[in-house]
Parts: sequence; structure tokens; C-alpha cells
Amino acid sequence: MKRPKLDWFLCVAENHSISKAAEQLFASQQSVSAYVKRLENFYHVTLFQRAPGFELTEAGEILYRNAKKIVWREASLREQYEAVKQNRAGRIRFGLTIARAQVFLPKIIPEYQALYPGVVLTLCEESTVSLEKQLRERRIDLYLGKNISTAPTSHKEYLTRDRLFLIATDHLIKQHLHWNTETIAARAQDGVFLRELSDLPFVTINPDSKISQHIDIYCHQNQIELYSIIQASNTPLMIELCRRGYGAGLCLETFLLKVLQCFSDVGEGLLHVFPILDEIGGEEIVMVDNMEQHQPKYFTDFKAVVRKAVRSHQFLT
Repeated sequence: MKRPKLDWFLCVAENHSISKAAEQLFASQQSVSAYVKRLENFYHVTLFQRAPGFELTEAGEILYRNAKKIVWREASLREQYEAVKQNRAGRIRFGLTIARAQVFLPKIIPEYQALYPGVVLTLCEESTVSLEKQLRERRIDLYLGKNISTAPTSHKEYLTRDRLFLIATDHLIKQHLHWNTETIAARAQDGVFLRELSDLPFVTINPDSKISQHIDIYCHQNQIELYSIIQASNTPLMIELCRRGYGAGLCLETFLLKVLQCFSDVGEGLLHVFPILDEIGGEEIVMVDNMEQHQPKYFTDFKAVVRKAVRSHQFLT
């Protein structure tokens, strides 16, 4: 037996009268009485005491409290389904590395939420290798990361390539390279070659990182020696050590902007940033999704917001 709808029950309970409820429901008293009887037969309880007044029984009180929640949830469910049909609601599971999350999410989230406030963003911060595995297993819908995907069902979109920058304090540059203020300003604009930096002490990052491997291979092939005095475990730590003057550092553009925003030294002549002119093959940043999955408009619009955030991001032009 199918359960009768509960909206008539709420109307009867709140009016304490079948006749008054019938007026509000534009139904006959006989129809409402028959409805109440069907509902009592469905639950096998008495919902109303008829005398001396028309009031809810204890069983009726229990149903009343729960019926209000059920009716509200059903209405909410219908609204959500309608929103999905109209591309106003849904869920996107988006993966990216922690460092890229710090850089790009402050741009992506506000713009997308303004377009689709009803779409839930579930964020996953992992390594690119882990994100690729989760995409194959359908645990995320897309990710932003390095160009490593080889899955036949993956759709890759190239967004940009990270440029490499030198960061060093004013004192360190003048002490080891003997550049004056005018030369520093000019080279910060024009860029530098790694071969010119052999006299600088460097703070390097994990040698297993992709960019460290690119730099090591390039230096070996071109017989360039860079002196590493400190090895940091991650890029933010490396930049902090560089800011304190312990050494110079080489940093990808993606991570440079967010970290340097924390340092008021930049722009005051204490910490300098120089584009590296060598062709070292910075990492390609790609957006990867599964070409077999359904992509509603709210999903393709999210990809457009990500694309805009990444391609508009530049520290120096």
C-alpha cells in the first residue's frame, strides 16, 4: 500500500478540524475524512482523538513532527532536481596540488560561485600522480597538474608552461656578483643566464622534484656549476631562506607569486626577482578530465574559469 501524501495531514493537524482543513484544501469533508482513515490504516495507529475535541494522539504528535521534516525535504529535493535540470546545481570534484591550490583557488572559487552558487565544489589536494590515479578511478572529475597523463580516456588541455626565476637579496647579489643598483634593475627586467650565476650560493629544493631534475640535466649538458649551500624540502621554505639572505633560489612562476605576496621586501629593493633566460623546459600545466563522463554546462563553465585563472596568472610579463 502506498503511503498517502502528508501535506493534507499537516493541514488537518494544524487546523484541529477536518472541516477547516477541507476549506483550505478545496476538498470535501468526506474526502479529507477518508484520507485520515487511509493514513491511520497505513501506519496502524490512531492519529486523532475525536472527542471531546479533535486533537492529535501521541502517535499523531510523532507523525506531525516527522511529517514536517519529510514534506520540507521532499520540497527541497524537488527544488534541487529542478536546479540540476536548469544547470544551477550539482557537484564538481576538483583536484590540484597544495601549492597550486594556494595560488589558483582564490581566483577560481569567487568567480565560479558568483556564476553557480548552488554547485558544490569538493577539493582534493594531492600530488599529480595521485590525482591521475583518482581520475582513472572516477573519484575526481578533473584535475590541474603536470602533464603526466597517459590514460586513453583522459582529455588533456594544455594551459601554460611555468617559467623559471632567480630570487636573491640585494646584499647577496652585490656581494657575490658585484652588480650595482642600476645593473640589478636592468637585469631584473631583461633576465639572466644560469652561467652568470656560478658565484652565487644557492638554496635548492628536493633533488627528486621534476624541476630540480630539469635544472641538473641542463647544467650538466652545458657544463654549468651551481653551488648549493642549503637544501630545502619545499618551495615556500626555499623562498623564505632566500628572503633571509642565506642563498639565492630558482623558483617556478606558479609558486612564486603567492609566496612573494607574503613578503613586503619585494619592491623595496631588498629581494630581487630575475627571469631565467635559459631554455630549461619548465613544467607544462594541464587540465585533465575524463572524456567519457557527462559534462553539463556548469562543468564546462567551471573549466572555463580554471582556464582563465591559470592563463591570466603571470608574475612578470
